[in-house]
Amino acid sequence: MHRKEFLEVDITFCKYGLTLQPGEDIDFDNDSPLDIRIRALEIPFTMGYIAVKKPVFRWFLYGGPVSRFTLNGRYTYEGVTESFKPKEIRLHVYNLGARFGTQVDIGMFNVDFSYTIGLTNAFKTRLRTNSHGLQLSVGLAL
Repeated sequence: MHRKEFLEVDITFCKYGLTLQPGEDIDFDNDSPLDIRIRALEIPFTMGYIAVKKPVFRWFLYGGPVSRFTLNGRYTYEGVTESFKPKEIRLHVYNLGARFGTQVDIGMFNVDFSYTIGLTNAFKTRLRTNSHGLQLSVGLAL
């Protein structure tokens, strides 16, 4: 933090998923739903403005790019669960997103609410598959 501005870099482990229903994708003709769970590392580079900076209360507004690196995952199809690497199901290893959010610090407690919109296509297909996510975090600063 410097005066009313701040800069932050984090590393976050995420686990998220999606389900493809029959008939949704032209490239994948399936008879039953395909459930995909993915593990990834996110590295957000956020910068922002400190709207209120009091000794016990601070309010932050921020935004910035988020780099996500897909590590691995599992899929379930017709009751069978298998592990995979991103290339095996035509996933991009690297994805770029934009994050916007707000955070409130009250004493040693903080509450953070952010929205991340995917800027790059998650799968290597013609189907547009961005990831969008809302995140609510509650923390304790020691």
